[in-house]
Amino acid sequence: MKKRTKTYVLLSIVIVVWAIIGYKVISALNPDEPNNQHIKNFKTVFNPTTQEERDTFSVQPVRKDPFLGTLLIKPEPKKITKSTVNAKKVQWPTVNYQGIVSKMSSKRDQVYIVTINQVQYLAKKGQIIDSIKVVNGNENQVVLRYKNELKTISL
Repeated sequence: MKKRTKTYVLLSIVIVVWAIIGYKVISALNPDEPNNQHIKNFKTVFNPTTQEERDTFSVQPVRKDPFLGTLLIKPEPKKITKSTVNAKKVQWPTVNYQGIVSKMSSKRDQVYIVTINQVQYLAKKGQIIDSIKVVNGNENQVVLRYKNELKTISL
């Protein structure tokens, strides 16, 4: 066969294949309507089905691994109630605040006049006198700590 003849034969085969594919696509998109004459003769009867009551169940948490035998959930420890013990109130010595001695412009050099058990002391911030520590203060009040208890004493 010549080259031209082969081309025409192959071209005609390709056209036939594409025609078959096109026909199948078009027939799938536009299906024929079924004949409904024999369906119209049937009487439709509606019989509702009764529903059975469902079996209920509850799911329990898995506490033990069935294969290893180990506990998955650790048992909660029983709560132990602690009896409240009345803490003894700290007995403060008699403390009075008399005022401030140094200038107000320099806060770290402020000296406070504190009277503890009828004895007058000059104290700076952070100084400890008779186990009483001066925590903070200003011209109107001073904050003292005695046995981890804070107390504010005013003029």
